[in-house]
Amino acid sequence: MHGGLPPFGYIATPDGLKIDEPEAQIVRFIFDEFLRTRRYTKVMTAVRERGYCSSVKYSPRGKPRGGNPINPSTVYAIVQNPMYVGEIRGHDATYPGEHEALITREIWDKAQIICQERKKRKPNNRDTDHFLAGLLCDDLGRHMRLDLKWKRGKYYKTYVSSNAIWSQKLFLRQYRSSADQLDEVVLAAVAEFLCDRIKLRKALKGLGLFGENLETLAEKGPAASDRLTATKKPYLHELFKAIAHRVELGEDQISIEFRMLEVRRYLEWRSEMSFRGRPSNWSCSDARYNHVVAVRAVTAERWPSLHINPRKASCKDTPDKKLVDLIRSARKAQRLVEENRELDLDDLAKMHGCRTAQFARLIRLNYLAPDIVTAVFDGTQPPGLNRKVLLNSNVPTDWAVQRKLYGFQAPERAIDPRNLYGRGMWPSASG
Repeated sequence: MHGGLPPFGYIATPDGLKIDEPEAQIVRFIFDEFLRTRRYTKVMTAVRERGYCSSVKYSPRGKPRGGNPINPSTVYAIVQNPMYVGEIRGHDATYPGEHEALITREIWDKAQIICQERKKRKPNNRDTDHFLAGLLCDDLGRHMRLDLKWKRGKYYKTYVSSNAIWSQKLFLRQYRSSADQLDEVVLAAVAEFLCDRIKLRKALKGLGLFGENLETLAEKGPAASDRLTATKKPYLHELFKAIAHRVELGEDQISIEFRMLEVRRYLEWRSEMSFRGRPSNWSCSDARYNHVVAVRAVTAERWPSLHINPRKASCKDTPDKKLVDLIRSARKAQRLVEENRELDLDDLAKMHGCRTAQFARLIRLNYLAPDIVTAVFDGTQPPGLNRKVLLNSNVPTDWAVQRKLYGFQAPERAIDPRNLYGRGMWPSASG
């Protein structure tokens, strides 16, 4: 030691560093948790949940320090400090110390192996050849980022919509699309566009090209298409950043908005060097062409939203008995259909004790949105919704349209603040 406070877990004495047992127990706990979980954030959370604090120590001038909750930087430093195995860190090596070790060599070596594994830099967007990163958004206007996840021994690369607060409130799910597959589809779509003389001529007319100039450029389309498909992946991002102003992903289509000034340059490109845009020229022309490709590239939703909330204790509304009985009658009619498949609609209506037309209307009520049904059972439906209105209406199959038709508000979800603590981002010591 060369002055200053001793490291966490030790106290300074005239005879050198001695173990501070209360802090030493915390150090051992930290190492044990790190070997068990292999995650810094989980160790931080465990330390915080146990309420561990540092001991109060005094500077050479007698000023007290410590007694505070252990912070993340302390946890991180402890796991990588050779002091705890009885060594002292030098400039490029460690040397045996005169103080007593807090942990065994075996625990230290295992912890350092994990530290080295954690230091390995994971790939990010810049490490990939996925050229749509930065250009892609969904048809709701949300930016789509490239998400990289390690699973079952490999990285899965997915374009994912940003989970904007306004879209969460409206229960609009995030779009997900396989990055590899979407890149292939977009590349093929652009190559096809360059080969399609009709579409290419129409797009070039937006630049004010006609006559011989138009036909000359249109003839270059197939060659440009071949050049595009032969371009190596590392160079595609710069190319697409130039020719594509925006790529928009929808449920049933992909929309590619071409920057026609750069498309023209690409058609005329003869250099062996990779194609790069000229951003300084983009303000000279606003000519765009929107190329729409009918394709389903959005991954199917795994967990559909269902808007069913428990009845509030403060709710004092009285359910409309006629409406409730109507919903139950509709359920009974549906069961008759399922249990008597050999009967036609007239016979089913007779079994239910009503006319055929009314039986058909009852069946349609089974397709009401769940939140509309629960509102009926709670008695919180809009005042104008009664048995006659519901039975005589043509029930749309779209739940959003149903809510508009019957006077319901669109469902919103309460967005909880991010649980930063659970992610290793701790609240302040006073919080």
